[in-house]
Amino acid sequence: MNKLYKISFVIFLVVSLISLTACGGHGGGGNNNPTPQAISEMTAARVSVNTVVANITDILGFNPQNSSRRSQSNLSVPEKLKNLAYGEKINKLIPANSRNEFFKGLGPEPEKKAEWNQGLDYIVGSNSDTTNVLVAGFNDKYDPEQRYHVFLYEGKEGAGTILTKIVALPTESYAVAISYLNDGNGNKSTLVFAVNQKGEFEGRVFKDINDKDTYYSENYSSMVYGTSTQMTYVNEESIEVINTKDGKAVSSSSPLIEGFKTAIYALKFGGQLRTGKDGQSNSAIIKENQLSQIPPVLVYIGDGSKLDKYMNYLTIDGFINDKDITNKFMPSDLEDYEKARIGDYSGSLDYYDGATAEATLRLALSVIDKDSAHIVTKVAGQDNGLYIVSVSYLTINEKEYTVAVGAQMIRDSKGIFLEAKMFEGKHNDVNFQSKDNEKRNIKVIGTAKVDYVTEEDIPGTITVNGKTITFNAAKE
Repeated sequence: MNKLYKISFVIFLVVSLISLTACGGHGGGGNNNPTPQAISEMTAARVSVNTVVANITDILGFNPQNSSRRSQSNLSVPEKLKNLAYGEKINKLIPANSRNEFFKGLGPEPEKKAEWNQGLDYIVGSNSDTTNVLVAGFNDKYDPEQRYHVFLYEGKEGAGTILTKIVALPTESYAVAISYLNDGNGNKSTLVFAVNQKGEFEGRVFKDINDKDTYYSENYSSMVYGTSTQMTYVNEESIEVINTKDGKAVSSSSPLIEGFKTAIYALKFGGQLRTGKDGQSNSAIIKENQLSQIPPVLVYIGDGSKLDKYMNYLTIDGFINDKDITNKFMPSDLEDYEKARIGDYSGSLDYYDGATAEATLRLALSVIDKDSAHIVTKVAGQDNGLYIVSVSYLTINEKEYTVAVGAQMIRDSKGIFLEAKMFEGKHNDVNFQSKDNEKRNIKVIGTAKVDYVTEEDIPGTITVNGKTITFNAAKE
């Protein structure tokens, strides 16, 4: 997302958070309270981010002298803060590892009495609280020319613990933070994130204790981003959208399914593959699934190696500069149309090996970056454009996949019948009819099907590695 696709930060803390902490048992006859449960990495990340988001106004407006808060409009993380967004640097600004150490201005070595923290205040909690408290102060000893506003959150969720350190500049509208997460079973993770005054946040989660990477580093195990209302949690296995405040699920998918879906999305301009300079025609309206009648020449061309022969490039510039493709134009109904082109092939066309004919072929190229996916789609349509084939090369979380499609258009781009397959790895010798082939190291890991009902109702189904989603191709 983008990537995949492209992929804003903040946190929320409410009284209900306190109610989730473990309570002590009654004396005398034993303790009947359930043992606190270990928490997931996603839950720990949500609670950490939510603490910041919920209190971002106080964090960015914090002033020990209680002066009036200024209006803020800067939405770019300043370089000074960006350069601090590492554990090794934030820990120098905030050497405390507990609420008590922070409140006393002490570091991890109390005997040295390093009074680095001043102007203390509780944003959430009080001196009597032991967990789920957010403490504020400032550090003007790290840099004699810059005062930093610093915050520490010590929290507990089930059997898990969360220690978050936050740094902001008095005159900026962003904060950066690092959280050390323990799930209660001894599994540790590190979350680094940035957040703005609107509660938009973005971050990366790293396994174990990691003080070397930042919120935009690449070697993360998962990433989070969202707003004060929703958080998206992405790793190689899933894309989970949850309510930032209470963790309730909004939606669940996977990067592979979303990448598959985006490859199909690239065919929304398929109707414009019909003959005619602008892609329009008066072809008959067909409302029956006739995929079995895809012309043999298109089935033949539908292999990636054949499409590569006519479009031997992976960028839009390559398509635009290809002199064998004429009448180039941008599709009119694709949001990322600046990254897609359609044109007519003017050279000789291989119908089969050793057989050629004058071309009546329209080609298209789409390049999409969405969230964690980079997708290059090559499309071919022939004659009146009722039938199209395509091959997409996907890179998702640095792993490669191939999606091959056979489709029948209804009228322009209003409707479609479609069948598709997803293959593990990059293959240029497959099409939508290919099957598992152990000898060629080809494995089908997903399928897709789209049917036409009406212009407003075009149901689609995608299944990858046993996980299925349904969607309306007319609207998504």
